[in-house]
Amino acid sequence: MKLIPATLAILLLLGAVVAFDSTTPKNIGTAKVFLELNWSVGFQNGLPNTFTFKTFSFPTTKAQVARVEAGGSHPFAQKTDSFGNNLLEFSFSPKRSTENMVARASVDVDYANAAPMTGGEKEYLATTDLTRVSAGIAAKALGIKAGASGETDTVVRMTDWVHNRVRYDGPGYGASIQNANWVFENQVGTCDEYSHLLISMLRSLSIPAKFVAGYVCSVNCTESANWGPHAWVEAYADGKWVPADPTFNEAILLDATHVKFAQGADQNDIKESLSTTPFGYSLSNVRVDRAATIGLDEAGPFPALFELEVSGPNTTLGGGASANITARIKSTASEPIAVPLSLSAPAETNVIGETDSLVYLLPGKEITRQWQVILPNQLQDGYTYSFPAKVSALGEEREITIKAQTGGQSDSPEGLHMLDIDPRLEADGSLAVKIQFLNTGQKEIRNANVVLDTNAGKEEQTLNLEVGSRGSLEFTLHPQGLTTVSGRITADTGTYKISRPILVDLPQPTPTPGLTETFSDQTIFTLINDFIIGVLKFLGMV
Repeated sequence: MKLIPATLAILLLLGAVVAFDSTTPKNIGTAKVFLELNWSVGFQNGLPNTFTFKTFSFPTTKAQVARVEAGGSHPFAQKTDSFGNNLLEFSFSPKRSTENMVARASVDVDYANAAPMTGGEKEYLATTDLTRVSAGIAAKALGIKAGASGETDTVVRMTDWVHNRVRYDGPGYGASIQNANWVFENQVGTCDEYSHLLISMLRSLSIPAKFVAGYVCSVNCTESANWGPHAWVEAYADGKWVPADPTFNEAILLDATHVKFAQGADQNDIKESLSTTPFGYSLSNVRVDRAATIGLDEAGPFPALFELEVSGPNTTLGGGASANITARIKSTASEPIAVPLSLSAPAETNVIGETDSLVYLLPGKEITRQWQVILPNQLQDGYTYSFPAKVSALGEEREITIKAQTGGQSDSPEGLHMLDIDPRLEADGSLAVKIQFLNTGQKEIRNANVVLDTNAGKEEQTLNLEVGSRGSLEFTLHPQGLTTVSGRITADTGTYKISRPILVDLPQPTPTPGLTETFSDQTIFTLINDFIIGVLKFLGMV
């Protein structure tokens, strides 16, 4: 926020496009990445006759071209595992207590111009311990699917949902592993947890999904320290594999710092292995330390695949006012795309709506996204405030400035907002509905009546919110026998009322197959044979 004299205040309605910035990951559409991977192996209590180490290589895919070579004194053999991953196998007789292995790779990455990947989807449909589907996950997946136009749109919407519901917190990729249901209940994790939850939701809808491991840049991609291991997802939607990164909120068009390393049903499938001979040599005597040096040799922008326009208020607003920021995005691509829209606004303001939004666009179609930016209640007399708001989308940026001053146009002093409605199906079959609120008005809210009225029952609670604070209420419904819960949520302060619909599709139990449907040919033969023997025994013939 800038504070300037009123006579000098300027409201900018049309933002300029900024120059390409190769240090910001989301701006990078094409990249040439150099990676040097080093493994230092320490042997204690003597040396084994032979040491063998298997790790993953960088594949050539539709989105990347990789060239891999040994960089040290130990060569490797290239192999393939059951998931089609390229493996590097180092095998040698150690001569010293510490040996080093080096692999170097040059990888050209471009997701925007990648040809579709097809085939091999069946092995990625079954759930695993890390991607097991709970009733709550299945219900949420059904609800998201209900608003989608098809499988690819469903993938995009689920990616966006996971990104905006799970808080990024933890030691990072591979340091700890939590299963999908734990992540769904606790809404916290890192990239591998984000990915396991998205995979679980997709598989609950019979959409095959892979766990993908690789490297990615987080910020300032010219610095090797800002690159690190990362996980994302590939989903088989509408007859092709679609990449999706719920951590970065990207799908179809991943930024080109995503360098794929390996794939599996979940993280447990992507592990290095080591062995020694003689077999009596204990692997506890072997320590493997890993280090990676990664450089961005070249970077280019995304191609022009959409048009972006951003607009805001054209009047001077007052304290506590609501400024509507609207982004209109139109596809100019020949194939469906997903574009991540991000809104940044000053910390002094409150934004209604998710600041990150992943939108799915069919060729030639357009969509609008709108945010409410709530200005501070207290403004100093005699000054005009400039609040810059910027919308970013794959290297495209548009900035406007919201102008405000004391006495400017203001909304009602009431400012109750319903931020989110989050239904959750519990193990006992009940439906928990959590509703988040925000008070952006100029007075506290006391004893507001909140009513959840649905076909599964009616519940009422009281809401109290201080000025500028957020809060939540949780209701419990019992939808036994229903396939859908529908109704409205209404909050009434006495002078101000807001209302939103609720619609939750509930997962239905899969019917248990009949007895004859589960019999194999061998089982049927055994039953017939047992029946004949029984008859013969009854007749005294055996």
